[in-house]
Amino acid sequence: FVPVFPTPETFPNDPTRLPNKLRYVMIETFRFAAEYGLTVKLGAPIDTDWAKPHAAFLGARELGAPMPFMREMFRARFSRAQDLGDDAVIADVAERCGLSARAVLDAAHTPALQATVSQAWKLGAERDGVFGVPSFVYQQQLYWGHDRLSSLRRALVSA
Repeated sequence: FVPVFPTPETFPNDPTRLPNKLRYVMIETFRFAAEYGLTVKLGAPIDTDWAKPHAAFLGARELGAPMPFMREMFRARFSRAQDLGDDAVIADVAERCGLSARAVLDAAHTPALQATVSQAWKLGAERDGVFGVPSFVYQQQLYWGHDRLSSLRRALVSA
Protein backbone atom coordinates (compact mmCIF):
# COMPACT_ATOMS: atom_id res chain seq x y z
CA PHE A 1 0.00 0.00 0.00
CA VAL A 2 1.33 3.37 -1.03
CA PRO A 3 -0.61 6.36 0.25
CA VAL A 4 -0.81 9.11 -2.33
CA PHE A 5 -1.61 12.74 -1.78
CA PRO A 6 -2.24 14.60 -5.02
CA THR A 7 -1.51 18.30 -4.80
CA PRO A 8 -3.73 20.76 -6.73
CA GLU A 9 -1.06 21.28 -9.37
CA THR A 10 -0.70 17.52 -9.99
CA PHE A 11 -4.40 16.57 -9.87
CA PRO A 12 -6.45 18.59 -12.37
CA ASN A 13 -9.34 16.11 -12.06
CA ASP A 14 -9.96 16.93 -8.38
CA PRO A 15 -13.72 16.49 -7.86
CA THR A 16 -13.74 19.26 -5.25
CA ARG A 17 -12.92 21.67 -8.06
CA LEU A 18 -15.62 20.33 -10.39
CA PRO A 19 -19.09 20.77 -8.84
CA ASN A 20 -20.84 18.37 -11.23
CA LYS A 21 -18.27 15.66 -10.62
CA LEU A 22 -18.39 16.19 -6.86
CA ARG A 23 -22.18 15.90 -6.90
CA TYR A 24 -21.94 12.66 -8.89
CA VAL A 25 -19.25 11.24 -6.60
CA MET A 26 -21.51 11.89 -3.63
CA ILE A 27 -24.47 10.16 -5.32
CA GLU A 28 -22.29 7.15 -6.12
CA THR A 29 -20.92 7.10 -2.59
CA PHE A 30 -24.42 6.71 -1.19
CA ARG A 31 -25.30 4.07 -3.79
CA PHE A 32 -22.29 1.96 -2.90
CA ALA A 33 -22.77 2.45 0.81
CA ALA A 34 -26.33 1.14 0.49
CA GLU A 35 -25.15 -1.86 -1.57
CA TYR A 36 -22.58 -2.77 1.10
CA GLY A 37 -24.84 -2.00 4.06
CA LEU A 38 -22.68 0.90 5.20
CA THR A 39 -23.68 4.25 6.63
CA VAL A 40 -22.07 7.42 5.33
CA LYS A 41 -22.23 10.61 7.33
CA LEU A 42 -21.57 13.88 5.54
CA GLY A 43 -19.97 16.88 7.12
CA ALA A 44 -16.24 16.19 7.11
CA PRO A 45 -14.37 19.07 5.50
CA ILE A 46 -13.14 18.51 1.97
CA ASP A 47 -10.35 21.05 2.37
CA THR A 48 -8.50 19.27 5.16
CA ASP A 49 -4.71 19.07 5.41
CA TRP A 50 -4.39 15.74 3.57
CA ALA A 51 -0.63 15.51 4.02
CA LYS A 52 -0.99 14.86 7.77
CA PRO A 53 -3.29 11.80 7.70
CA HIS A 54 -1.30 10.27 4.86
CA ALA A 55 1.97 10.77 6.74
CA ALA A 56 0.26 9.35 9.85
CA PHE A 57 -0.51 6.20 7.83
CA LEU A 58 3.21 5.87 7.10
CA GLY A 59 3.85 6.13 10.82
CA ALA A 60 1.23 3.46 11.54
CA ARG A 61 2.86 1.28 8.91
CA GLU A 62 6.21 1.63 10.65
CA LEU A 63 4.51 0.64 13.91
CA GLY A 64 3.08 -2.49 12.29
CA ALA A 65 -0.61 -1.62 12.00
CA PRO A 66 -1.21 0.06 8.65
CA MET A 67 -4.46 -1.72 7.75
CA PRO A 68 -6.25 -1.26 11.09
CA PHE A 69 -5.17 2.39 11.06
CA MET A 70 -6.42 2.88 7.50
CA ARG A 71 -9.79 1.25 8.28
CA GLU A 72 -10.25 3.40 11.39
CA MET A 73 -9.34 6.53 9.45
CA PHE A 74 -12.00 5.65 6.86
CA ARG A 75 -14.52 5.10 9.66
CA ALA A 76 -13.61 8.45 11.21
CA ARG A 77 -14.04 10.22 7.87
CA PHE A 78 -17.05 8.49 6.39
CA SER A 79 -19.00 7.18 9.41
CA ARG A 80 -18.29 9.94 11.93
CA ALA A 81 -17.65 12.88 9.52
CA GLN A 82 -14.44 13.81 11.31
CA ASP A 83 -11.62 15.94 9.94
CA LEU A 84 -8.67 13.62 9.27
CA GLY A 85 -6.27 16.56 9.37
CA ASP A 86 -7.16 17.24 13.01
CA ASP A 87 -4.52 16.05 15.48
CA ALA A 88 -7.17 14.92 17.98
CA VAL A 89 -8.78 12.68 15.34
CA ILE A 90 -5.42 11.21 14.31
CA ALA A 91 -4.53 10.54 17.96
CA ASP A 92 -7.91 8.93 18.66
CA VAL A 93 -7.59 6.66 15.64
CA ALA A 94 -4.07 5.66 16.67
CA GLU A 95 -5.28 4.75 20.15
CA ARG A 96 -8.23 2.78 18.73
CA CYS A 97 -5.62 0.71 16.89
CA GLY A 98 -3.46 0.19 19.95
CA LEU A 99 -0.76 2.52 18.65
CA SER A 100 1.08 5.30 20.38
CA ALA A 101 -0.81 8.49 19.60
CA ARG A 102 2.41 10.47 20.09
CA ALA A 103 4.37 8.33 17.62
CA VAL A 104 1.65 8.55 14.97
CA LEU A 105 1.26 12.31 15.47
CA ASP A 106 5.02 12.74 15.21
CA ALA A 107 4.86 10.93 11.86
CA ALA A 108 1.89 13.07 10.76
CA HIS A 109 3.94 16.22 11.35
CA THR A 110 7.18 14.98 9.79
CA PRO A 111 7.84 17.08 6.67
CA ALA A 112 9.79 14.26 5.01
CA LEU A 113 6.85 11.86 5.37
CA GLN A 114 4.41 14.49 4.12
CA ALA A 115 6.65 15.01 1.11
CA THR A 116 6.80 11.25 0.57
CA VAL A 117 3.05 11.00 0.00
CA SER A 118 3.10 13.92 -2.45
CA GLN A 119 5.99 12.33 -4.32
CA ALA A 120 4.15 8.98 -4.35
CA TRP A 121 1.40 10.59 -6.41
CA LYS A 122 3.91 11.94 -8.90
CA LEU A 123 5.74 8.61 -9.09
CA GLY A 124 2.48 6.70 -9.55
CA ALA A 125 1.43 9.03 -12.36
CA GLU A 126 4.78 8.82 -14.15
CA ARG A 127 5.61 5.16 -13.60
CA ASP A 128 2.20 3.49 -13.54
CA GLY A 129 -0.13 5.93 -15.30
CA VAL A 130 -2.15 6.63 -12.13
CA PHE A 131 -4.60 9.49 -12.65
CA GLY A 132 -7.14 9.03 -9.89
CA VAL A 133 -8.05 7.13 -6.76
CA PRO A 134 -8.48 4.40 -5.92
CA SER A 135 -5.79 2.96 -8.16
CA PHE A 136 -4.23 -0.47 -7.91
CA VAL A 137 -1.16 -1.64 -9.81
CA TYR A 138 -0.42 -5.32 -10.14
CA GLN A 139 2.22 -6.74 -12.51
CA GLN A 140 2.55 -3.37 -14.24
CA GLN A 141 -1.20 -3.26 -14.94
CA LEU A 142 -3.32 -0.36 -13.68
CA TYR A 143 -6.77 -1.02 -12.21
CA TRP A 144 -8.60 2.23 -11.52
CA GLY A 145 -11.74 2.52 -9.45
CA HIS A 146 -13.48 0.27 -6.99
CA ASP A 147 -15.46 -1.28 -9.86
CA ARG A 148 -12.21 -2.81 -11.15
CA LEU A 149 -11.54 -4.76 -7.96
CA SER A 150 -13.16 -7.88 -9.41
CA SER A 151 -10.75 -7.72 -12.36
CA LEU A 152 -7.83 -7.25 -10.00
CA ARG A 153 -9.01 -10.15 -7.88
CA ARG A 154 -9.14 -12.41 -10.95
CA ALA A 155 -5.58 -11.39 -11.85
CA LEU A 156 -4.38 -12.12 -8.33
CA VAL A 157 -6.12 -15.49 -8.12
CA SER A 158 -4.84 -16.64 -11.50
CA ALA A 159 -1.25 -15.69 -10.66
